[in-house]
Amino acid sequence: MSADWISPHAVEVFGRIWKSLHAHLHPRLTAADVAYLKRILLDVEDDLIAHLLAAKLGQAVHVPQDTASLTVARIGSHVHFTLDGRHRHAMLVHGGADGSGLLGSGTRYGAALFGLRARDEILWPCDDHRLVEVRLLDVRRRERRGSGPIERNTSLAGQACASG
Repeated sequence: MSADWISPHAVEVFGRIWKSLHAHLHPRLTAADVAYLKRILLDVEDDLIAHLLAAKLGQAVHVPQDTASLTVARIGSHVHFTLDGRHRHAMLVHGGADGSGLLGSGTRYGAALFGLRARDEILWPCDDHRLVEVRLLDVRRRERRGSGPIERNTSLAGQACASG
C-alpha cells in the first residue's frame, strides 16, 4: 500500500520523530544483512515504511559475519514477537510470505524485525496507518546441519579398513 495519504514533508518529519524515539535502537547487522535490507528498501512501495527502514539502517551497528549473534533476527531465525499486543511466532524467510508460520523479510513486519534483538521494540506503521508497537520477545536460530563440532568416532581406531 502506498503512502499517498501522507505528504513527503510529513514523512520526513515523522522520520525525524521516529529516530528520536528510537535513538536507543542499534540493530546489529552484517555487511550481507545491510546489502539485503537495502535491496528490500528499494522494493518498498510505502514511502513511510521506506523512510523508517532507511532510518533503521542508519542506526545499525555493523558487525563482522563471524561474530553475528544467533540472538539477532535475520533470515532463518525463529521469532516470537508481539504485534499491537498480540503474540505471534514465525520463521523469518526471504520474500513476502506472511502466514503458515512464515514471515517474509520483504513484508512490513519482517523488515521491522530484521536486525533486532530480543527485548527490542519499535513503533511501526500497520496497514490501517496506525502506529503499533512491535516487540521482539525471543529469537532462536537453529544451526545448520554439519555446522557444529565434528565428533570423531575412535571406536575403530587402529583397525585395518576393508580396502586395505
